[in-house]
Amino acid sequence: MRARLRAGYGYVAGAGVVLAALATGGCGSMQIEDFAAAAPELVLEEYFTGRTRAVGLFEDRFGQVRRQFVVDIDGAWDGRVLTLTENFVYADGELEERIWILTKTGDATWSGTTENAVGEAVGTTAGNAFHWKYDFNLIVGGDTWRVHFDDWMFLQPGGVLLNRATVSRWGITLGTVFLSFERVGGQTGQSDTQARANPAQHGAEQRHALVDLPSRIPVIDVLTDAPVGREADRTHAFDAQPAAAFPDDGI
Repeated sequence: MRARLRAGYGYVAGAGVVLAALATGGCGSMQIEDFAAAAPELVLEEYFTGRTRAVGLFEDRFGQVRRQFVVDIDGAWDGRVLTLTENFVYADGELEERIWILTKTGDATWSGTTENAVGEAVGTTAGNAFHWKYDFNLIVGGDTWRVHFDDWMFLQPGGVLLNRATVSRWGITLGTVFLSFERVGGQTGQSDTQARANPAQHGAEQRHALVDLPSRIPVIDVLTDAPVGREADRTHAFDAQPAAAFPDDGI
């Protein structure tokens, strides 16, 4: 009986925390200024200089996990520009490289470009958070879709950086990308040049984190949830057949 009461109290207490958060959250969308006093402070050029690793997944609008991946990121900062070289390994074994060029445009503002991005991404930091938005030309079968990313990052105590990016088209949410970043050993780690010199070892290290993940994912029409009738063409890592393989959004 005591155990049951204890469990029941825990449930009620947990529900109380959620209700309190809803009550104090108010209405309206989340704003970067909401996190100005939050700690630890996220300084992008400090966090991403050197080697970081993230694990992530894409969840479609129906709550189904469609793709999972690991990405190693090598960052270089020259005092104004942060260059991020991202090397992805997907659960099906596909490899991809993407390079982001981020320019610090103010004390807390950034702009960014990468292949297939439409114009510039723009973002702002405050406290432990970073928020940026951009449009992206996404290859879907034989078509190109222009989708929108609404991307948030939050630095946690201990150095974990949580990332959530909402992907939408025509105002309709297609899905959400979730990532968790950590710095590798507090040092730069293997450079991209070194990784290319030994791609088998580099790929094997990343695949170690992808044990038991599904190997192939069917192409799904996000708006109807109906199979398109073939498996995804993986010639481009962000060949994210809308519900099947959206990229990590963001960095």
